[in-house]
Amino acid sequence: MTRQGNTCAVSVWAGKTKSDLMADMHFMPSELEITGVYFPPMLVAGTLGAIMMVLTVYLIRRYRLSRYFVYPQYVLAALWAIYTFVISTWVIPA
Repeated sequence: MTRQGNTCAVSVWAGKTKSDLMADMHFMPSELEITGVYFPPMLVAGTLGAIMMVLTVYLIRRYRLSRYFVYPQYVLAALWAIYTFVISTWVIPA
């Protein structure tokens, strides 16, 4: 394999040059960068979903609405899943 600048004379990746491979990297899933640390979008969405679930739990318990649920723990887990899905779909698309 001989190199000529930014291109490879014989490419291992089906005839793609190095610049083509670098251009393909822009289509990878996005990551969120906070103070130099990269986080996957689902981790951020799950964390935000958990925070929103805790706030919803506070309101449900404050207004004593949890007494109407047979299994409040399942409702809270479902809220976390719903919030995570909504955030990962529409707020932070991956």
